[in-house]
Amino acid sequence: MIELGKKQTLKVLRRKENGVYLGEGLGGEEKGVLLPRKQVPDGVSVGSEIEVFIYKDSEDRLIATVNQPLLT
Repeated sequence: MIELGKKQTLKVLRRKENGVYLGEGLGGEEKGVLLPRKQVPDGVSVGSEIEVFIYKDSEDRLIATVNQPLLT
């Protein structure tokens, strides 16, 4: 389960023009959480796992970041 406000390790589900979508990779129609292109580490491919922090953007969408939050 993807949890808001927590660091977690998620799998790269798919790569798109604006970044990669992350999730737990349990199959089905999982939509995923966006990790913006500027934050995608080099060498990451579909199936790779990345440690990220999950937050909401200004439009109330879940977004991932590789940056360490100052406060949780």
